[in-house]
Amino acid sequence: RIDNDAVGFYCGYESRPCTHRTWLVGVVPDLRRGGVASQLMDAAEDWARTEGYKNLRFECSNRVRPMMHMGIEHDYDIVGLRFDAELMTNLVMFEKRLNEAAD
Repeated sequence: RIDNDAVGFYCGYESRPCTHRTWLVGVVPDLRRGGVASQLMDAAEDWARTEGYKNLRFECSNRVRPMMHMGIEHDYDIVGLRFDAELMTNLVMFEKRLNEAAD
């Protein structure tokens, strides 16, 4: 939020007992490229780590370059690629290991 206005959202779920998956991240168009999505992903990472998850994952379309750049800039690894027949596009799979210092 900025003041009383919602400017972005994050939705995720547990895909495995040790993995939290980011499902949707959205930012109001006028505020994109201003760091809002990065703040949402950082908060999700902190929350997932606190909850004991070992991995945080997300997928994004090859066409959504800003999200791909954000994943790389935030130390996510590219762990795969899959073709989504419904969307007719490649999805790039990103993963970040959490709590590496404790492993």
